[in-house]
Order: sequence, then C-alpha cells, then structure tokens
Amino acid sequence: MNKDILENGQNKNDQLTESESYPEKKVMLCYSLFGGAIGGFLLGLLITFIGFDGTISSEELSLLFMTMLLGSIIGLLPALFTAMILVFSKFYIKSVIDYLYLAILGFIVTAIISIEFFVPWYAMGVIGAIVTVILGKLVLPKKDVSHETYK
Repeated sequence: MNKDILENGQNKNDQLTESESYPEKKVMLCYSLFGGAIGGFLLGLLITFIGFDGTISSEELSLLFMTMLLGSIIGLLPALFTAMILVFSKFYIKSVIDYLYLAILGFIVTAIISIEFFVPWYAMGVIGAIVTVILGKLVLPKKDVSHETYK
C-alpha cells in the first residue's frame, strides 16, 4: 500500500496547512506595489472629472499620471499596513460579506494614517476602502466553505 495515501483516501501532499498555502508574498507585494497607485489613480480621476467639460486635455492627463505616481509613494504606508494585517490574520474571501470587512479595514487603516499627515481623512479613507476591496478581489485567496462539513 502507498504510504502517501491517508486513511480517508486523501493524498498527504494535498493536505497543506493554511500557513503553507496562504500567498503571503503575493499579498504583501501586490498591496504594496499597486495599492497606492490605484488610490492615486482614483484620486486623479476624481480631480479630473470635477471640472470635466467633455474633453480631457494633456494637462489633465498628466495630472492623472502624476497623482498615480504620488499615490504610489504616499499610499505605500497604508497599503503596507493593510497587507500586513491581512497576511497576519490569513484573511480568506469566503463570502460577499468579507468584501465589507475589507472595506472597513481599508477605511480605518487609511484614515488613521491620513490623520497623522493632516489630509482629509474621510476622503482618503473612502479611497483606501475602495482600493482594499479591488485588490482583495484580485489578490486574496478564495475559500469555498459550502462543501466543508462542520463537526
């Protein structure tokens, strides 16, 4: 009999613990690299479309890219803290309500850091919430709990 087959018929190589299978590096890298840039892009879109007259000029386009670049730098700290919390807690997407949890986490972390830098914390918090949900949808692992049995 094969020693790799367990009593319940599963291959022992298929049984990874959550810490072994959780994509810690992927979550940390993606949130750190893209969190601020996406937030800066959203802020740039907001600024560009406040005075939107039907056309986008080269100045508005350069403003959009400048806010993305600055967002990458300024948004690094809240994105990094958010990623650290997600990795430390081994956060999985199990249901739609988890996106609400992500939004609350992104809002709180970004708002707290924004208060320290004397910027409008509520607006930055909303942007942080949106970015956290977007990256959560793209990066965080999903766990299907509908097939698990509870004891």
